[in-house]
Amino acid sequence: MFVQTKGAGNIQKYDFGLQYAAGRNQFVLTSGSAEMGRMFKTLGKLLNCNTPLLFQGDPGVGKKTWARIAHQASKQSQYRLTRFDCAALDAAKFYQTLAAATNSEPDTVDCKPGMDVFDGTILLNRVEQLSAQMQALLLKVFREKILSLPGEPAVLINARVIATSTYDLQRLMQRGIYDRDLYYRLSVYTFRLPVLAERAVDVPAFVEYFSRIYAHKKQSHIHSFSNEAIEILQGNTWRHNLTELRETVIRSIAAGNGQERITRVQWEMCADRQQSESNAAISQLADEHEVTAKSPRRAFPLRALPNFSE
Repeated sequence: MFVQTKGAGNIQKYDFGLQYAAGRNQFVLTSGSAEMGRMFKTLGKLLNCNTPLLFQGDPGVGKKTWARIAHQASKQSQYRLTRFDCAALDAAKFYQTLAAATNSEPDTVDCKPGMDVFDGTILLNRVEQLSAQMQALLLKVFREKILSLPGEPAVLINARVIATSTYDLQRLMQRGIYDRDLYYRLSVYTFRLPVLAERAVDVPAFVEYFSRIYAHKKQSHIHSFSNEAIEILQGNTWRHNLTELRETVIRSIAAGNGQERITRVQWEMCADRQQSESNAAISQLADEHEVTAKSPRRAFPLRALPNFSE
């Protein structure tokens, strides 16, 4: 199944073929799994409302891409998508960024004369890394719909909030690390994105997609991968998911010396070294966050994530 969005409220499904989306407002997502199909269906129902969305999953599974899809295919696409990296976010930066992107002709009856309004979508990337101070500020903003700092004019926030997280926010909330009220406001609809190893059926489609992107950027012909190479790629554990697959595809094409059909996969490192580094990363994470890793392929495991359901 292929899903392509081309603007507000328009999601189309393709049963065959892979289409490269070259425009700013065009994206392509692929999936052959029933779980991802249900996610497509549910997300389609939420495009034209301001319901907060939370995308959780391991690094490289496509959380930010899903966030862009949700924005560009919604009624909010006429306004900008403003992204914040929560690891380095403070009150001043949050205010300055939103104040600089206010709308001079707000589409809301809640705006008072002379008040600036921020319309659009706020993307909170790695929301689990918010400081306690920023958690308190965001909760106040979400409650009051007003962002204000001492000595600065207030800004009305008329925006949709989309968040991404590598860790299970519910578990962090239960441990007292994350604000309970903020968690419930962010997680109205929570989507768990599976790791690529659980979607091996989708690997051939992603290989073709990344090959098309490479050909488009290099203005060259599209490279195909042999069945043997595809089987090797499908059998890998993909510690870094789509990010690692993309780089592997590009590296293999570059190492092919212009061959149209790629028969050999070019890995970045040998399997033994990759496995050793993966195990070391898991041990470090378990020590720091009291996480028991059950699978050596996940350097950043998610525990107790709710399974997606309609």
